[in-house]
Amino acid sequence: MDNELIKEASWGRRNRKWIIPLSLLVIAIGVLITLFSGKGAGDMAKVYAQPALYRDTLKQTKDNKKVVELLGTIQPIGKMAILEGYSSFSKNDSLVNLTIPLEGSKAGENGR
Repeated sequence: MDNELIKEASWGRRNRKWIIPLSLLVIAIGVLITLFSGKGAGDMAKVYAQPALYRDTLKQTKDNKKVVELLGTIQPIGKMAILEGYSSFSKNDSLVNLTIPLEGSKAGENGR
């Protein structure tokens, strides 16, 4: 009887049948997400870099009586609020459509 040690294949060799296709699938999904969200990410970067795009609108919102009646005093927005919203540019970047989540002092009231 031989006392030879049996070398077992490494984990990678044993599982490469599903590791390689799964890795390719993850890479393909990442590429697709990058391709389809590229414009949105670029627009968000433009808005984030140009706070003047939303400052005037935010001031008008704070001065609007209906908004104050519904939400109360508008709380200051943080830098991350811009990234949580939605933005798109059109007409050669001369028109911007921007949605930013706002929170007012009446946040817990009226189901909002």
